[in-house]
Amino acid sequence: MILVGLDRDPHEANLPHAFDRAAELAHSVLCFEDLDALVGEGPSLSQFLNLLDGLSPLAGVLVIATTNRPDRIDPAIAKRPSRFDRVYFIPEPDRALRASCLERELGAEVGAGIVSRLASKTDAYSIAFLKELVLQARLSAIRRGEERVS
Repeated sequence: MILVGLDRDPHEANLPHAFDRAAELAHSVLCFEDLDALVGEGPSLSQFLNLLDGLSPLAGVLVIATTNRPDRIDPAIAKRPSRFDRVYFIPEPDRALRASCLERELGAEVGAGIVSRLASKTDAYSIAFLKELVLQARLSAIRRGEERVS
């Protein structure tokens, strides 16, 4: 697997290099995480659209993009056919899924009652936020001189 890192500043992002490298390595997947933050307005949007539309051939390249803010994606990207053919909405995890995630992350450190209580108090938390919650709890325990999350 080859990962091509892109700077978060859209004015410095090396988008052509990422697309060229993906084409060289085809069959490949080119994934843009947090597209809303990467591609804004102006030159970076125009450059991204030109690259996405395939002025250079992209045979064998699957382009995927993620966002937590679909409302910030320019309609020229999100609404035009053939740029991104499929849109998948992944909802926030329900209570049972949050409990399962917390159990996996904390199960050996805390009891089932605490996991259940945390799951009920974390409505609208994504899996990433739950992991961050656990990380912060562990760091707090370390600062208190404790070996386990309490």
